[in-house]
Amino acid sequence: MIACLVLVLVALPGAVLAATTLLMVYEARVHGQAEASPPCGPLIGAWFAEYLALLGVIALRPFALLPAKSAQPGGGQRPVALVHELGCGRASMAMLAARLRRDGRDAVLVGYSHDRAAHTEITSQRLVSQLRRVAEDAGTSRIDVVAHGFGGILLRTIARRYRGTELFGYVVTIATPHSGTSLAHLVSGRAAVELRPESGYLLRLADEDPLPGPLRLTNIVSTFDALVFPPALAYYKPALNITVETIGHFSMVFSARVYDLVWENLGQEPETARSV
Repeated sequence: MIACLVLVLVALPGAVLAATTLLMVYEARVHGQAEASPPCGPLIGAWFAEYLALLGVIALRPFALLPAKSAQPGGGQRPVALVHELGCGRASMAMLAARLRRDGRDAVLVGYSHDRAAHTEITSQRLVSQLRRVAEDAGTSRIDVVAHGFGGILLRTIARRYRGTELFGYVVTIATPHSGTSLAHLVSGRAAVELRPESGYLLRLADEDPLPGPLRLTNIVSTFDALVFPPALAYYKPALNITVETIGHFSMVFSARVYDLVWENLGQEPETARSV
């Protein structure tokens, strides 16, 4: 019985990922992007890496129940708050946090809960109180923020509704559906409706967008993202957009290449000494 349960828990994410990847490929063909795809070999390797990353995110989910590490006061730099993808839990950003701490930054995992029927505005209100607490704990008025997926939409909502431009320093969004995702048409729930391309929420967010303003905002996009596709929907016009290939949606928070981009865009000098 236990073996069957483990098999289901391992096989089901793979089946779901395979289905969304096929949808991504179909969308690429519809939009005439298939010709620009990398060779088949690297794509297969990227898919298996994404599958392992998804299993890692699932395995890390229970660790979100552990007490969160608070920001340390009196540091020489702003703390970095890491905001996770919808449904993944703050432990999914643990690898990024560990790398930042290794390289001398005070990294804090920030979690949020989102009910299926809840409006994104409500979740943003819950999140901004935690981000302000990170700043208070560190004794600073601003914090740097790295957000994965839906977390980037929450940051934009906070900037619009809760004076986030006064709270944020450097901001990096990773695999965020800034203009929605075609996958949202196949998913139920309030968040899915709001993340559909050309949704009223996203259009309103773009019309009232105060970013980047005084902020330096970087947006990292993957052309192999089976959750946010077609890739054009992940681009965010006011930001510095950086494109990577053959790195999946969940793989991005584990990728050393993506981490290097995050580090370089959090106000660090490229030549800063650090381990690799």
